[in-house]
Amino acid sequence: MEYNELDLSNWGRREIRMMQDLLKAHAEKNHTVIFSGIEKIAFNQVSGYVFLVDADFNVAIEENGMLVDFVTCPDCGNEGTITEVKSCDDCCREFLKDVEE
Repeated sequence: MEYNELDLSNWGRREIRMMQDLLKAHAEKNHTVIFSGIEKIAFNQVSGYVFLVDADFNVAIEENGMLVDFVTCPDCGNEGTITEVKSCDDCCREFLKDVEE
């Protein structure tokens, strides 16, 4: 029998609440374009983000009660939600055209 283990030893109350919000948004208000389903739940101690990761390493975060994609422009490195990255450089907008098709 296989099982996955989530190490929560470095998580505080804030991160646990963020995980709860993520899972609720995934179940109720999933507005992702790229993200295909939960493979892992992760916490980046540098950025403070808690996020979901799918089998292809696409990332989703909770924003205003909704689950949304979190992307990184391969040309300039800008990262954020699709809405945030749309307002960045021309290369980001080109990248998002491919993503949203």
